[in-house]
Amino acid sequence: MNKPIIRVPAGSTPFLADGFVNFASRIGTASDKSRYGHYQTTWADYADIDAAYSTSWFRKIVDIPPFDEVREWRTWMGLDTKQVAAVDETEKRLDIRRKVRDARILARKDGGALLLMGVAGQDPSQPLGPVARGALQFVTVLSRWEVSPGPRDNNPMSPSHGGPEYYTLTDMAATRVHPSRVIRFIGSPIRDRRYYDGWGESLWIEMRDAVSKADQIAAGVAALVDEAKIDVVRIKGLMGNIATAEYETLLARRWSSIMTLKSSVNALMLDGEDEYEQKTLTFQGLTDIQNNALMIMAGKADIPATRLLGRSPQGMNATGESDLRNYYDRIRAGQQTDLAPTLRPLDMALLASTLGAVPPEAYVEWNPLYQMSEKESADVEKVFADTAEKYANMGVIPDTALTAMVRGGIIERGQWPGADNAYADADAAGEMPDMLDEPDPEPVVDPVPVTPPAPVTDAAPRTLYVRRDVVNAAAIKAWAAKQGFAATVDDMHVTIAHSTTPIDWMKVPAEWSIGKADGKMTVPAGGARLVEPLGDKGAVALLFNSTELAWRHMAIREAGASWDFPEYQPHVTITYDGAGVDLRTIEPYRGPIELGPEVFEEVKDPGTIEHTES
Repeated sequence: MNKPIIRVPAGSTPFLADGFVNFASRIGTASDKSRYGHYQTTWADYADIDAAYSTSWFRKIVDIPPFDEVREWRTWMGLDTKQVAAVDETEKRLDIRRKVRDARILARKDGGALLLMGVAGQDPSQPLGPVARGALQFVTVLSRWEVSPGPRDNNPMSPSHGGPEYYTLTDMAATRVHPSRVIRFIGSPIRDRRYYDGWGESLWIEMRDAVSKADQIAAGVAALVDEAKIDVVRIKGLMGNIATAEYETLLARRWSSIMTLKSSVNALMLDGEDEYEQKTLTFQGLTDIQNNALMIMAGKADIPATRLLGRSPQGMNATGESDLRNYYDRIRAGQQTDLAPTLRPLDMALLASTLGAVPPEAYVEWNPLYQMSEKESADVEKVFADTAEKYANMGVIPDTALTAMVRGGIIERGQWPGADNAYADADAAGEMPDMLDEPDPEPVVDPVPVTPPAPVTDAAPRTLYVRRDVVNAAAIKAWAAKQGFAATVDDMHVTIAHSTTPIDWMKVPAEWSIGKADGKMTVPAGGARLVEPLGDKGAVALLFNSTELAWRHMAIREAGASWDFPEYQPHVTITYDGAGVDLRTIEPYRGPIELGPEVFEEVKDPGTIEHTES
């Protein structure tokens, strides 16, 4: 069978359309109406864009994201307090925050806008050179109608690749400006480079259908309000007599009098042959249609309805807060991936003009849009303080290091206004511990030479056996008796380490995971418990899991201790005389296991397994 020939118009690109076909229902066949739908791009008239921006929802769609991008602004990091204050003052003097917002609004509305940097002593047509202190004199917002882009820079090695080679200021005698002197914002990117004009597309291109339909539905609902109540009157001979002007005047005067009487006495008086009825319209379902159009518009704009429409979440499954958090996360991502790189040249000029040079460690952090309530802030502060206190009690972080980390956390979170200045004053007054240098040694007061003590050497290596005794052994023995064990071990314990290889005990790290002054620990009730034989001589043990004991065992082994068995399994030996007990019928002990502090001893007899039972 020959394959069909696909004929394609000249200049077109052939393609095959795959999809679901059902000849019975005509889905996917030539009779399927959906096959004849397609998408097309319609270029916007900028007079229409201006009118939409002035009279429709389009203004809020354009304005809200740029406002939210700069609402909480940003914080300079890597600078000292005086430098931050100086840079902030320059930003305020040049009104950077507002101008960034205005440029972003113009870009979204018209497709593009610029921030022009005015640097003293430099030719604007040449690439931006080093900015001297105080040289950044102004930053100006320019719409796309005030600037003419030059030809596209197609050199892939050029920093301005993809953008214009230069800009021309149309209101300044055709003054040229080099691209390095402007901050370029565009609206929606134009993916097809055949239509390059130096700018992007207006947001109106993609929002027009959604906005116009929402406005049309709202206008239609408003028009129905005038038709909500209609009076219908039937008058004999009306159509034959209405042709004369005299009858028309009499008719108008008559019904004016009738309506006046109705308003006065709440009664309608008609001729005996006249008929009167009143028809009313219901608006049931119209609200849902209008809300649905607004929700589609909000979804197309990628702005939560609670933010765009200014209303609280509605319905039992309302998710306004989560939608708002997702929106704020999107704004923050845009700040970091789009806005921050775009503003980078301006930031470099700002730092150089303010500080005389650009500190390599300087960077900005965008302040979070979501602001916690007082209770949420207090909860976070409490968790932070509790965590710091636990680390201090556990002793796993040196005091000076912990002090530095807590100090940094307090300053960076900004919960305590002026914390950085307060710390600086405390440093200057000598009230804070030196967190970078070791303390100076005590001066020698006695000039008489003193024989220095013998240096402390490593302790002599020796074998090591570490255990924890079972504090609640009585409970375990009572359980064992009920299970049929005739005799139990007197000194129940848990072996942690059994090193026949001599090691320096002082190199074994201190036990810290429990953090209790008495050194005791408790294995909680429940979890995996087994009763298994140990060897073939009648020893029986209760096996259980404990991450803390396993970690402690590995810490001692890392200090050099040996372990003569394939793996470590925490257990308590129950008896050495369990040969006559059917372990398959034993219900394991599931209560808590309370253990005393660690006991360090030398291995009594390296040739036995008396202390390990593993």
